[in-house]
Amino acid sequence: MDDVMTTDDVATDFKVSNRTVRSWRARRLAGDLEAGPPFYRIGDQIRYRRSEVEEWFDAQRAEPATATA
Repeated sequence: MDDVMTTDDVATDFKVSNRTVRSWRARRLAGDLEAGPPFYRIGDQIRYRRSEVEEWFDAQRAEPATATA
């Protein structure tokens, strides 16, 4: 299943620590649905779908503020 990622995979792809990915997950569980990518709990394992991680990443794009005269 190439589409399935672990916490380590997500951390490596984003060049952040596992702690950061776990923090995103905790914030998401607390109701901040934009805090991190959606995840799946399978028994005691956490998994992510690559397509959903990429979709979440694309949604994080910051647009420059438009200048008003």
